[in-house]
Amino acid sequence: MEEFIVLKGYQTKYPDPIILKAGDIVELGREEEKEDWKGWIWAIKKDKEGWIPMQIVKICGDGLEGEILESYSANELNVRKDDRIQKIRSLNGWSWCLNIATKSEGWIPNEIIGQKLLINPIN
Repeated sequence: MEEFIVLKGYQTKYPDPIILKAGDIVELGREEEKEDWKGWIWAIKKDKEGWIPMQIVKICGDGLEGEILESYSANELNVRKDDRIQKIRSLNGWSWCLNIATKSEGWIPNEIIGQKLLINPIN
């Protein structure tokens, strides 16, 4: 898998993330307005809330509720400048990444991810 370097540290703004499974019904709020992050929508399920990608939601009826189409975690990844990461999935200006040193996974904004590292294979 390809490795990347983190250009700038990032700390989660949501330490208690919403976690959903396929079939869950969520209340839908506002859509993200920042141009680089369009495609995210605020979701609420019982006592949890957070940003979710619109790609995993089937909007129901009046648009105030949605059905979740796949399992999802809004966990954000704490990283430091120069951490090495692997990108697993990218959506709407964010990537789900693995921090190679800590083995932790979560979302970070693409704007803090540097270019792909060239890694020499071991002979």
